[in-house]
Amino acid sequence: MILLHWFSYEVAYAAAYVVGIAVSYVFNALYVFRQPIRLRSALRFPFVYLMQFLLGLVLLKILIEGLHIPTRLAPLLVAMLTIPATFLASRIIMRAN
Repeated sequence: MILLHWFSYEVAYAAAYVVGIAVSYVFNALYVFRQPIRLRSALRFPFVYLMQFLLGLVLLKILIEGLHIPTRLAPLLVAMLTIPATFLASRIIMRAN
């Protein structure tokens, strides 16, 4: 919201998203997986969010169009299914040498 004072909503959203991924990386590395911050894992970490987005999009389409799950319920199911996948992908990236 603060960035909207200086930037368009597109730029503000993109910047907030990038900062969110960076903060998530730091907290995941230091507190969740207790791993040192490494350039290699930091560069790979955004792919976790790309994977989460794409997996969620596919699952959403399957749930709504294939299984006829209501559009208000489907995103909750997608979150329940993608959170464990995101955790596992994060762990693999954090622990890779």
